[in-house]
Amino acid sequence: MRPETLDATELLEALRVHADSDDWGTLPPQVYCSEEIWDLELARVFRPGWVNVGHVSEVPTAGCFKAVDVLGEPMVMTRARDGSIHVLSRVCSHRWMDICGGSGAGSVPSLQCPYHRWTFGLQGALRAAPEMDETPGFYKADYSLHVFRHEVWEGFVFVNIDGSAPPTARLWGEMGQQLSNYGLSDWAVVHSIPWGESHWDWKVFMDNGECYHHLGAHHDTLEPFMPARLVVDAPDNGDYTLLYAGIAPEALAEGEGGQLVYPSTDRPTPGLDDQQRTSLGLAYPFPNYVIALTPQAMIWFEVHPLGPGRIDLTTHLLLPPHLIDAPDSDARVSGHVETLTAIHEQDILVCEGVQRGLQASAARPGMLSHLERHNRTFARWYARQMTASSTERPDSPG
Repeated sequence: MRPETLDATELLEALRVHADSDDWGTLPPQVYCSEEIWDLELARVFRPGWVNVGHVSEVPTAGCFKAVDVLGEPMVMTRARDGSIHVLSRVCSHRWMDICGGSGAGSVPSLQCPYHRWTFGLQGALRAAPEMDETPGFYKADYSLHVFRHEVWEGFVFVNIDGSAPPTARLWGEMGQQLSNYGLSDWAVVHSIPWGESHWDWKVFMDNGECYHHLGAHHDTLEPFMPARLVVDAPDNGDYTLLYAGIAPEALAEGEGGQLVYPSTDRPTPGLDDQQRTSLGLAYPFPNYVIALTPQAMIWFEVHPLGPGRIDLTTHLLLPPHLIDAPDSDARVSGHVETLTAIHEQDILVCEGVQRGLQASAARPGMLSHLERHNRTFARWYARQMTASSTERPDSPG
């Protein structure tokens, strides 16, 4: 059967076979483009899973907030007076106005709806509702903002929209242990680049996480010092992947005490092991969260799917605590941003090209290289999530 004639039922059957297969084939091209598949992804992948909405350093003190749209849900991440983090709906409980006016970040004593000035505490409770005293049956306690279930994993804030996901520790705890030397919870965002709407599917972005494409897309930037052949895959449990992109021996720098370190590293994060000191670490908790780690900088890709073939993308640069207030931090940030921008512009060309190719009638499932184990693990995870029955889905937290 020609691939372009496959309907959602047939695609799901193909995914069911893929979930149980040991081969190295790709996902069917049509799952990257289908509106029906996107609707199923919302129900089977995103609403039951953990979706990244921010980092704790974006709301550093009491009163800080960050507005974010997640899968059609307007949310706001807040830091309350007691220091706790909360993720609330931005939909006013009076008549549905966006209490943040659509977007934004900053610091406020409370959240106030601009429509009728209903005022909410930073944990969501309704504090004031002008001229409502004479309304029969109105009680402020009944009209708090909706609270989304959230967890903080390694400093990053995740929400579970339908409340059914297993704890992040159960899914990604092993990876957290593998990354524990970095002390990621103490790092902080120092610069952000909003790329806006990008015209490729969220799964294309995840697929681009392998290092095999250094040979082509990054042949003049990453491949000379970070050859594709030197990638090392760390153990995973099927709910994430973790890999280390090794550095060509001749490109390694010499750090204090004669230790070899990642190129251009002068003050690596204390406590890293040899592999972490000399590699780029790439971590992918599924479904769509990505961080890239050098010994003294982290890139976080904040990806919000908008529909088949569309994402909203922001890249953030984070630094470890010992470099945030260093005298040369401005120059350091500028250098990282310049490099990040150049590499991402190369990724834009290939991700857009892949999305165009996926929509062609000639597109067929392909085969993966041994350097694309990340893609194989992600594809099998995705196929399982999309085809598991309700009784097979991960149990709710208990």
